[in-house]
Amino acid sequence: MKRQLNLREKIRTPRFWVLMLISVALGIALGSIPYFLSTPEPTLQDLPGK
Repeated sequence: MKRQLNLREKIRTPRFWVLMLISVALGIALGSIPYFLSTPEPTLQDLPGK
């Protein structure tokens, strides 16, 4: 008796959120690594609204 999980039941499981958070964090980390490597660190003069 194998029951198909619908989306609402999947969202209630913590495993769904853990996998989603890991994938989002990996995407942000992989996307921001080249950005941080290519740009110099901002100094206080570069920050807006001082």
